[in-house]
Amino acid sequence: MTDADVAVLRFGNGTEIADGDVTALVDDESAQSASIPLGREGSVRAVLEIGKRPGRLPFTPSLLRMLSAFADQASIALELAEAREDAERLGLLEDRHRIAKDLRAHIVELVEGARGHLGFMPGLRMEGWLDNAVGDAVAEQLLAVLREALSNLVRHAKATRAEVVAEVTGGKLTLIVQDDGVGVPPEGRRSGLRNLEERATLLGGSFTIGAADGWNTRLRWSVPVH
Repeated sequence: MTDADVAVLRFGNGTEIADGDVTALVDDESAQSASIPLGREGSVRAVLEIGKRPGRLPFTPSLLRMLSAFADQASIALELAEAREDAERLGLLEDRHRIAKDLRAHIVELVEGARGHLGFMPGLRMEGWLDNAVGDAVAEQLLAVLREALSNLVRHAKATRAEVVAEVTGGKLTLIVQDDGVGVPPEGRRSGLRNLEERATLLGGSFTIGAADGWNTRLRWSVPVH
């Protein structure tokens, strides 16, 4: 073992012991308390503080070695947990990036998925740089709004014709879902609509719903692209 491999245990009464990769410090002269770092020099994540009640036997070098070994295992567990969190965070970012990159494909998939429940294929029009100009968070919100709008169309509208429009223009992303069904009753479905409005407001956008241009229901959701 080289000098660089040796870590020293220093007791409060001046006694020192050396053991490879063990680092612990007894805090007082009675050897009744100890501080054990979790992590290696330069990357200590926490310090394990241990104390004994008055009258108990003091910490011995062998006990400190055992506690230091435990601290090493705890430090490894912390490192693995942090690495796992980093990997999950990276995976989430990659998923969001993939959603934004393939936004057109996801929109088509959702609209086609509603076809079997409606009994007809809604019209679909997409314009502008949907796959390039729309940020990850905005793309994720748009798909959630479209999913909710199509669900309402299937469950409540009783429509025979519908259309979905997604476009990027003037720095804004706009989603329109319109149908010739029964319309939205004045007192009806407020909770779901409130959720769509909150998603727009959160991104600095707007949300409206009502009859327009021959459609009994037109849902319009518009937000800045970034």
